[in-house]
Amino acid sequence: MLRRNFRGRIDKRLWAGALAILVTGAVARGVSTPVYWREDISQGMTWGRGLAINNNNEAVGQWRVQGVDTAFLYAPQGNCGFSPGTHSLSVPNSEDPSLANDLNGLADAVGWYARGWFEPEPKNPVIWLCAARHGKPAGRNPVRVDLLGHGYDRGEALGINEHSDVVGTAWVSQDFPPVKSGWLWLLAANFGLSEGLYDIDPLFDHEQSYPEDINDTGLVAGTSTDEPGLAQETRAYTWDARTRETTPLALGPGQGYSKGTGLNNAGQVVGYSSDGDGVQRALRWDAGVPTELGYLQNGTGPSPAAINASGEVAGTDISPNQTNRGFLWKAGVMHELNDITFIDPASFGRDITFAGGINDYGTIVGAHYYPPGEVNISGDRPVILHRCPDADVVDAVPASGTIDARQPFPYQASPPVLMGARQGIGSPNSYSGGPEYIEVTLTGGTTGAEIAICWDLCETGIEAVESGPSLDPNFIRSVDPKPGVPGVYRLLLDRPISAGHWTTISYVPSANYVSYASYPADADAGGKATAADITTLVNYLNDPDCLTNPPAPYPTCSARHGLYSMDINHSNAVNAQDVTALVNLLNGAGTFVYWLGQPQLPPNTCPGGDMMAGGEGGEAWSEGVAGQETDDSGAFAKEFIAYLTTATPEDDAAVDEFLTIVDALTGWVLEHFTPEATATLVEMLGDPSLTFASPTATDTAAKVAEVLAQ
Repeated sequence: MLRRNFRGRIDKRLWAGALAILVTGAVARGVSTPVYWREDISQGMTWGRGLAINNNNEAVGQWRVQGVDTAFLYAPQGNCGFSPGTHSLSVPNSEDPSLANDLNGLADAVGWYARGWFEPEPKNPVIWLCAARHGKPAGRNPVRVDLLGHGYDRGEALGINEHSDVVGTAWVSQDFPPVKSGWLWLLAANFGLSEGLYDIDPLFDHEQSYPEDINDTGLVAGTSTDEPGLAQETRAYTWDARTRETTPLALGPGQGYSKGTGLNNAGQVVGYSSDGDGVQRALRWDAGVPTELGYLQNGTGPSPAAINASGEVAGTDISPNQTNRGFLWKAGVMHELNDITFIDPASFGRDITFAGGINDYGTIVGAHYYPPGEVNISGDRPVILHRCPDADVVDAVPASGTIDARQPFPYQASPPVLMGARQGIGSPNSYSGGPEYIEVTLTGGTTGAEIAICWDLCETGIEAVESGPSLDPNFIRSVDPKPGVPGVYRLLLDRPISAGHWTTISYVPSANYVSYASYPADADAGGKATAADITTLVNYLNDPDCLTNPPAPYPTCSARHGLYSMDINHSNAVNAQDVTALVNLLNGAGTFVYWLGQPQLPPNTCPGGDMMAGGEGGEAWSEGVAGQETDDSGAFAKEFIAYLTTATPEDDAAVDEFLTIVDALTGWVLEHFTPEATATLVEMLGDPSLTFASPTATDTAAKVAEVLAQ
């Protein structure tokens, strides 16, 4: 089995799972797994981490600029007066450290900048308002607004919602250790409150409050604690801006310490807790009820950072050797991001060490580690992990399970002459009608799946070539949305699918796949190329159900896979020339390696391939193989005579087509029948009991007998 190994460590888990039921035009192969590809946004800076991301894929965090740790905004399309890319957010002095903790859909960012290096925590809470999205001139950079009041002169802004309401902590610089108080800052009147600054009270008789996040309904998640350092007196809470009440979040038995780190608009809160032995548990609270999220393999310290609208959680785990690893929790499963992220040559060895935020599309911002030797200064760099959209494969053209019997090269003249590029399913340069797209339909009009990384190709082998260089493994060259048809993607391969083998194409996040085989001359989809394929094609041409437009479906019409079974010469029509092309194929025409009478098409050993794709395709394959054992010259002779006796061509064109087919069948007999079998056929043609449906048939049969008797 040859498979493009483009995901590195993802392979060990992605294909696990029981096979499921058939769906239209595709086959289920297992449980779906999220798949990511990375975008480094460090722009050459020596260190950094992404901490939050919005649904526009704009992100904030901290990076190191000329030795100073500085807040940044990443705007992929440009925004807030910035060109596309990553930019430092303004501070009073370029030497002031700063950090951006969170942002909203307007790209308003919150965090802090430092002033006064002589203090333990010289922080000033700040919001950087995106002027362009607040009706200000579009060319202005973010406007920095300091958030202080109520007698505090130090603080940190931690969370922001879509109304640009902000939560954070504040303290007095002269207090040591500082006693931190929680606050809510309203840009405008909201939640029945006027604009301004409001206290967020801690729980019980605690002294300190750390509000971490706020949603659009005014619910805040955070942590309440007593004296600094007393872990047993630390509890996760929610605070409601409408009632201004603080509520503790429940804990499991034996758990006395907890922190709330994020929440979504549904009120789901994430955080973690620990027991007396220091065992840390990642939690998600739904309506105040905690659920443990589990652990990564060999992990001991899962720390959720953010939750999106679907309840998916991103965070970081610390293993026993203190190696940080980013994680995603989705649908009850904890995934290590290193295992589900594409590893290209440019990012090989860069482990994802941190996950700081996740948006509603599952896109994650965090950090990946540049190892020593790759750069002058090793360390974390900010990265965005883009997720292939969650979707299932529900249909495909050609239908999954199709066995392509067409010739692999176009031919002309007699004898056939090789005249062009290899062609077939997936071909980027087919000579008849342009590229041969594989069209795959994903659920729900899915958009954003045109990233080739999101797709995978497996082939059971590479076709042999009789002359010239051997073929390289195939791969998906391009994926493009079909114009005007949401959810349909057109794939082109580097070359057509390998003849004599199965090719499986997967949309990696899906549990479904599509499979195709190329077996030139296998018109009956039986898994072998034999004389039975000639009679199948001739019967097709005599079948009124097949000559309708569109043809009746198989089995009423004898074509199992439509044009792929019968249009042997790639002309986009089925006629007598296809019989000639089929006979030429079976005789080894051109330079193509043929396998007349050789072993059957091999089984599909690609992932999920033990379930034959396409329903009828699988049945046809097994039934056809069983039928090949009785396919001898006697059976062919009977079919030949049946064709001759029943022919009723009505005009000159029909006569020409009839004679072309007879010539091809006669040539087959001369090439492959033994003298004894040929003599038997001549004797059968001379049987006086034979009746012919037309004078043309009578005359033609006599001429065939004459040719064969020579």
